[in-house]
Amino acid sequence: MNNKQNKIKKIFLSALQKQRENKLTSAELLYKKILKYAPNNVEVFNNLGLIYKVKKKTDKAIEFFINAIKLNPKYTHAYFNLANTYRENKNYNNAIDYFLKTINLDTNYINAYNNLGSLYIEIKEYKFAIENYKKALKINAKFEDAYFNIAISYEKLDEFDKAIEFYNELIVINPNHYNALNNLGVIYAKFNNHYESISSFKKAIQINSNNVTSYYNLAKIYFKLENINEAINFLKKTIDINPNYINALNLLGLIYSKIGLFDKAISCYNRAIKIDPLNAQVYNNLGLIYAYEKNDNQKGIFFFKKSIELNNKYIEPIWNMHGCCSNIEEAINVLKKIKKIDKNHIEAKIMIAALNVYKNNFDDYNELSKSNHIDHPYFRSLKWLLSLEQLPKLFFKRWDFFDYMANIADKERPFYEFGVFYGSSFKYLLKYFKMGYGFDTFTGLPETWNKNIPKGSYSNSGKVPNIQGGELIVGKFEDTLPIFFSKKRSFASLINFDADLYTSTICALNNSKEIIDKKTILIFDEFLMNSNWENDEFKALNEFCKKNQYRYDVIAVSMLSKQVAIKILN
Repeated sequence: MNNKQNKIKKIFLSALQKQRENKLTSAELLYKKILKYAPNNVEVFNNLGLIYKVKKKTDKAIEFFINAIKLNPKYTHAYFNLANTYRENKNYNNAIDYFLKTINLDTNYINAYNNLGSLYIEIKEYKFAIENYKKALKINAKFEDAYFNIAISYEKLDEFDKAIEFYNELIVINPNHYNALNNLGVIYAKFNNHYESISSFKKAIQINSNNVTSYYNLAKIYFKLENINEAINFLKKTIDINPNYINALNLLGLIYSKIGLFDKAISCYNRAIKIDPLNAQVYNNLGLIYAYEKNDNQKGIFFFKKSIELNNKYIEPIWNMHGCCSNIEEAINVLKKIKKIDKNHIEAKIMIAALNVYKNNFDDYNELSKSNHIDHPYFRSLKWLLSLEQLPKLFFKRWDFFDYMANIADKERPFYEFGVFYGSSFKYLLKYFKMGYGFDTFTGLPETWNKNIPKGSYSNSGKVPNIQGGELIVGKFEDTLPIFFSKKRSFASLINFDADLYTSTICALNNSKEIIDKKTILIFDEFLMNSNWENDEFKALNEFCKKNQYRYDVIAVSMLSKQVAIKILN
């Protein structure tokens, strides 16, 4: 090697070091210096192209990569870098062309397959993406990025079983792959496989305890399972790590609202609005508190309208507004706004049909009865209502329903509640009655409900609410009710059945038989509208009445809150 070559090598190594240190201008000057001595140096042209690519001087980067290819038509790195440059600038056809040229020159160029796969993900050609990633795996069976991206592609194609398969294969190779575990948790949650979902998120947290995503995802699952304390716990951890995590503040507000801590909920929402004053979802949730919990329709409607103003395609606040309406016609007009956004919104269609039935207009109902929506739980619920001798009184909101029932009940009698949870409805009813008895384990469902809500959901972690003016009896119904009702008890003014399960509801009905007479109002909190409603409280009531040769009259219904009130006739 002569002095000139030594000098070029020394400058090249120095330029390469500067480039690695991201001192790009210094590296550029050194590479240009080499070209004065060696104007056909392919590596220099390629590296200058990389520098211009980083500097966002796209045209110049392309020019230098093309010059490198002209100098050496078999120099694969220049083809690969040119393909990446075209891809970054969304010139996908040219990018695909040069990735394929790279692969033609070197069939084992693994990053070309990988990046071509990523390009296909960008343009939503997921099957082509998978094909290229699998070729990369043939070169390196432990190539983690390929497994991960194949799984993502299968998710995009809604082939979730295959996505799970590739995430699991990746986790075998790298048990500490945070994103694979987190994404697995999301898929399992999507299909209500709560045990696997929780397990995946907890493993992800062990790997990265400062990533808020898994904490937040866990909180969502526990909230769905009504394990409120765990949900709050993980949301607080999320917010401790990132105080500006809007979704966590929003969900925490929802939970506080659910358990009756409305001021805390409003505080969460106000914090969220300070961070993002254009968040339509937060305004919608504020509307829910004021309209549905504080009975302030005016303020609730204000927040719903604010939410719609920020996102006029947002259906939820429109749906919630129909529950604030004072009459059926007004509610129908609100629901019609949903159909303008989504003409196929089936819940709005069925609810409009139901409201029209109350106006003695059966056109929408008859049309739906000929459609493929006859198995929808809303339609089945409406069909049951129409099977009654006469339509019951209709309510929109839960508390309006309770107000009416309490006002027509005998207030000299106590009320009874089976399923107390956090005590929101129990405390509400105590405003009307001198005494109430509540029954709950406070440890959640005693068995799985509807196949996807596991045992232990709706748990208060064994904490008994501190409620003045009533008596709470703690334990399983089958243990506590026979003992409680072995003594003579006062006839009930009303009984609120909120245990959800068929088994719990039939147990409560059978044991409370002696406190029910013609004046007693029986309220069922999850009677209709749910996907499996005919096999829960509905089934329990009908079996109870058949066994005792009772007939009942349905006196009120709220399709929105799923409540039904009845009286035993004989």
